[in-house]
Formats: sequence, structure tokens, C-alpha cells
Amino acid sequence: MTQTILDDGALVAIIAQGLTARNLRGQRVLVLIPDATRTMPMPRYFAIVRHALREAGAMQQTWMVALGTHPAMDTDALNRLLGCDLTQLAHDESDVEVVNHAWQDPATLVQVGMIDSDTMSRLSGGLSSDAVPVRVNRAVLTHDHILICGPVFPHEVVGFSGGTNTSSPAFRVLMSSMPPIGWERCSRHMLSLGPPILRSALSSIMQLL
Repeated sequence: MTQTILDDGALVAIIAQGLTARNLRGQRVLVLIPDATRTMPMPRYFAIVRHALREAGAMQQTWMVALGTHPAMDTDALNRLLGCDLTQLAHDESDVEVVNHAWQDPATLVQVGMIDSDTMSRLSGGLSSDAVPVRVNRAVLTHDHILICGPVFPHEVVGFSGGTNTSSPAFRVLMSSMPPIGWERCSRHMLSLGPPILRSALSSIMQLL
């Protein structure tokens, strides 16, 4: 089978076409990206997408590493991930900010709703009927658009990575919001039922955003 690799010109054209579907002029854009546990040519995308966003008139770009509950990336790790010197970038491009999702800091989170007890009971097969608060990073509410930039891989938990899985720091926080015994039992049950159940859980969360 022949593989086609997009050159920079083709990639720029595709991204620019996608961005024209949104009016980004004067807007604040939150770009969610994976950490170093996911493989993709991130330096290439970081350079092309941030230029395309600026060309589309975006006022501010916040690139947030969607850690889930992974450890935060330090400056050296972020430099390697993005293929640039962030100190120099901050000096040269004041409209671009790179941050970690601080999932462990309650001050960075805001509650956007609840997964009610009936839904939790259905998703967990009756193992838990505790209503669960859904909290997301406050940046979701302070930006006008959310852009997901990441790979799509087969995933043992949710079927495929990317999409709502990338945009679910909320889901990681939801896990930590549940009573420890309840989450341990529910997680084992939900994982045993496979990706469709967990995708349903993610869909319930994303409907609150």
C-alpha cells in the first residue's frame, strides 16, 4: 500500500481551510495538545498551526498540554515536545502561551455540571449511584474557541485516542472526584465492558460544555 505524506504546503492549505470555517478575528483560542506519551510531529504542527491562527486573526493562543493525571511537563520537556525555546518564544510571540493543565490545583478548575445518580448507575452497571461533579479547566470558559491538535490511535480504554478523549481533562478530574472505593469498583467494571461504555461517559461529560 502506498503511503502519502503531506508536505508543509499541503498541510498549511488544509489547516487554513479548516480555520476559515470559524471567525477567529479578535478571538482567544485554546489549543489542546497531548503530552510526550503520545507520538506525533508536534513541532511541525506547533509551528504551522500557531502561524495559521495568527493569519486567521486570533488575538490570543493558549496551548494547553492535556495531561489527564500525568505529571506536569517542565520547561525543558515542553521545549522538546514543541521543538522550540519557550523563553525565546515568549519574547518573540507575546500572543502565544504554553501551559500545563493543572488538574491537581482546585483553583484552576470550575464545575460545569453534574453526572446525575441515574446516569452513573446506568454507566457503572449499578455499582455506583453517586452523583459526580464535572469540573474543567477554567480556560475552557475564558476562551472563545477550543482546537484539538493531536494524534488518533487505537486506545485500550476508549477505543481511539483524540477527539473528546483529548478534550477531557474534565474526565480525569471526574475520576478523582468520585469516592475512592466507588471509582475503583466502577472503573474495573466499565473497563471490562469496553470502549463503548467509556465513550458514553465521555459523551455525557462533553454535553455539559
